[in-house]
Amino acid sequence: LQTRQNEDIKYDYPLDEPLVTVESVPTLSTALSSTSGVVYPRSHVVWNTLWMYLTEEVKGCRQLRTTEEFPSIIETIMQHVVVDILLGKGEERSAPTNERRSLALQIVCALCGSSDLEIALPSNLIGSVLSPEVVVRVFVNVLCASGGLGKKISKEEGAEHHLKPMTSNAMLDLIDHCCEDDDVSRRMAFAKAFLLTDPRFDTKTKTQTISSLLMLENNGSETSEESERQRVAMWQS
Repeated sequence: LQTRQNEDIKYDYPLDEPLVTVESVPTLSTALSSTSGVVYPRSHVVWNTLWMYLTEEVKGCRQLRTTEEFPSIIETIMQHVVVDILLGKGEERSAPTNERRSLALQIVCALCGSSDLEIALPSNLIGSVLSPEVVVRVFVNVLCASGGLGKKISKEEGAEHHLKPMTSNAMLDLIDHCCEDDDVSRRMAFAKAFLLTDPRFDTKTKTQTISSLLMLENNGSETSEESERQRVAMWQS
């Protein structure tokens, strides 16, 4: 993963085969989802290397390399690693630990652009990353959780209190990065993903996620010409 092959050199089998493919991700999913009480630096070394392999720097951000299979690899990672294992929805599911929920959050945020790598996925992939089951288990269940410090709540509510500050900060970072992007289609794709999960997303989570993405409120402050231009472009699209 760390050393990309030189296209001018012919390698012998199996070195001529890519390591990460749609077919290999399910096999690698157990290793990729491994966590421990000490998350840094192991999981970040693996995942950052994977993102670097799948993306390339273009105009100050990282975009998927122009390889036909890579969008499907992202979708497969979300399904087999995040949903099935980290969030415990697979056939051999077990209750997700705090470390696994934390790793799922980090993966989602990285793919949504709110990490140091600043990955900018195409708009048509946002819905695959922020599918309803991911949004509910990663964001809604945690943001709607209540209870004292260290107090466990019921399995139906699906979260523990100490994950809430981390998730709240991650949501704010995600929205801030999205709102800094001039790509209206990406903002609409993020808003669509959250609204498809719950039309009352802002009310339920007590956030301003949708209103910020769609620029529905200015909190009484004057709107800059640039912000007004973006608002007009968004609502005319």
